Amino acid sequence: MKKLFVSLLFLSPFFIAGCSKDDDNASIVNCEAKNYGVVKVSFGDINIKHGILVTQIGSESITREKIIEAGKGSDTIRLVPGSYHINVASINNSNQAIEDQTFTNRNIVQCQEMSFHVAF
Repeated sequence: MKKLFVSLLFLSPFFIAGCSKDDDNASIVNCEAKNYGVVKVSFGDINIKHGILVTQIGSESITREKIIEAGKGSDTIRLVPGSYHINVASINNSNQAIEDQTFTNRNIVQCQEMSFHVAF
């Protein structure tokens, strides 16, 4: 899984519509018009980089990814409603996974926020 995560980190970094913390309120307000749910991931260690890999179930070729630089304690992602596998990893400076955790079969619902926390 770690090898797959690392190799996919380089394929399509522009697929995830990430939000800054300032955009959180706007995300909830616009979710109905723009048809998305909100996923919030918080990290236990802000001194390392993290990667988020999202794969839509039933469309395993639809993979989205994002790298979050060290110093951030959380990140927000907008996703079209559907079922997803969400993999979160701590990554080194070469973007190789150090530790990872996968949240499987998560159903994203329009205008609802889902939160995840990883210890690393």
